[in-house]
Amino acid sequence: MSGRAAVSGGPGRPHDAAGGHAAPAEAFAADAQVLEEKSGQPAVVAYHRAGRAEIVKFWWPRRSRLGRLGRLPGRRQRAFLAASRILAEAGVPGPEILAAGRHGAARWVSYVHRPGRTLRQAVADGSPPPPETLAAFLLALHEAGIYFRALNLGNVLETADGSGLALIDVGGLRRHRRALSVRRRARNLAAFLTHARDIEALLGSYGQAVVSAYAAGLGDDRARFNGRLRGRITAMIRVRRRRRARRRAPPLVIERLPEGW
Repeated sequence: MSGRAAVSGGPGRPHDAAGGHAAPAEAFAADAQVLEEKSGQPAVVAYHRAGRAEIVKFWWPRRSRLGRLGRLPGRRQRAFLAASRILAEAGVPGPEILAAGRHGAARWVSYVHRPGRTLRQAVADGSPPPPETLAAFLLALHEAGIYFRALNLGNVLETADGSGLALIDVGGLRRHRRALSVRRRARNLAAFLTHARDIEALLGSYGQAVVSAYAAGLGDDRARFNGRLRGRITAMIRVRRRRRARRRAPPLVIERLPEGW
């Protein structure tokens, strides 16, 4: 989706709320590209500023079913900023923050636009990175003690310059004091492998190759990890199946652990 970001505060003129900085004016220009919307408001916008490609991410107040204003989005903005700092300190490529502030009731963060494609796009194109590349990236995250709750193929970027993989939407990220335990590794990867939009690709041969390469880096913990992972995947599929049934959503493409795992 592309076009002008329709926001309160006047078209093309971001509102500078008290106690914060206005969002970049370029994000409201006619040639800005709205990459994602939520509830009719721009959530992620790409634009150019001073010859540099940038992204601004907005968080808008959530409303209840009765239309009442929910919690202000400052917590989500702070989580994004904290996660970006964690990744930078760990040497893991992530959002390179430029500025942050308020826009009316919304909060925003701008960061350098890193050209590339998500792994979800790469899988759809039939040309994902080698399994060893993704496995090494996941292993580096976990060795650094990073547990990324929102890990999925849509949040991992294959950079256009060939420099490797990077995280792009980093809410829900936490860093532990030491490398993740086998239990946490299995839990994080099971959620990753069974994400509703990625389960068909990641529980197939590609995902199996990723897990095999990942487990090879665990040394003596390999067998224990593989056992825990199979159990967690089975449990996650069961949970996701129940949730979708309650919402009367279409069933998962894969509803049980395939043979070979």
